[in-house]
Amino acid sequence: MKPNIVFILLDNVGWGDIGCYGGLAPTPRIDALASQGLRFKNYNVEAQCTPTRSAILTGRLPIRTGNCSVPLPGQGHYGLAPWEYTLGELFSDAGYATAAFGKWHVGDIEGRLPTDQGFDEWFGIKNTSDESGYSSYPLFAESGFPVPKIWEGVKGSAVTPVEDFDLQTRPLLDEQIARRAAAFIKRNAEVGKPFFTYVGFTQMHPPLIHHPDFKGKSGGGVYSDTLAELDHRTGQVLDAIDQAGVAANTIVVCSSDNPAGRSTSMGGSNGPWRGHFGSGFEAACAPRRLCGGPARSKLARSATRCSVRSTGCQPSRRWLASARGCRTIAPSTGSTLRHSYSGRTRQPDEIT
Repeated sequence: MKPNIVFILLDNVGWGDIGCYGGLAPTPRIDALASQGLRFKNYNVEAQCTPTRSAILTGRLPIRTGNCSVPLPGQGHYGLAPWEYTLGELFSDAGYATAAFGKWHVGDIEGRLPTDQGFDEWFGIKNTSDESGYSSYPLFAESGFPVPKIWEGVKGSAVTPVEDFDLQTRPLLDEQIARRAAAFIKRNAEVGKPFFTYVGFTQMHPPLIHHPDFKGKSGGGVYSDTLAELDHRTGQVLDAIDQAGVAANTIVVCSSDNPAGRSTSMGGSNGPWRGHFGSGFEAACAPRRLCGGPARSKLARSATRCSVRSTGCQPSRRWLASARGCRTIAPSTGSTLRHSYSGRTRQPDEIT
């Protein structure tokens, strides 16, 4: 039986933010996932959002896909070219139902959106959470830029705007992402369809505005309150898997794309590592990653120092999906993490 795969991607969560990595703010749901599975202690990504996300989705180094940095407004088209072979396409070819919910940030034009890149459905934002603040700038109306939107769409049709993405809707977005991901999981579990769900939460990326329900929840200020919401939303997705009765055949991966930001006013902790988001130091490339699988006796309460990269995600999913018949458009840079997932972890100094 093909396993279901749920990939939860957090945004700008530092090494020292999560409890199981030494964080002080309470993150009980993410910590529980860590206790049930495999915790990576040497998982390396890129220094910015777009490069990391392109590597996760294609298994290729950003320099090979042309996604080496986050583009600035007005710089022109960017993202994954239509010929790149993504996780969405891989799982679709393997007979899975596929969906992406949340932040995309690897292309914002027709041909480079999730529903063009193998996902059956998508709800979320094309680019970065920064855009939610654009319309509040005094000179925005004179800039000529359209008001950023939250979008939705299905494969084979053009995406459509749902509502404006601004400072009023920004704190409510992750709630919608979790709710839609849960509905997708339930719908496919009911009909026995294997599914791949890519859940791209927008927290903890600035502007840091949490849902009103989490004001004062942590007792540690805005950053900790927002982290508490992110932990809760992650838990809602995990609960949906349990409630759908498919936990025994579902692998969950929870990862951050980048570390915490460079400004202390932004909050966040990168633990023992020097540097910050966008820097060339080790903190920029050392976020957290957790993996929980079905019947996890070999993975439970374990950690590995095996050195792995974000490029290993795509070839690993190919192995998990038993997708031998899937096409290959371009060679993957990464290699499979099947030894780690199956409990047969390689030597700590071996690069995967």
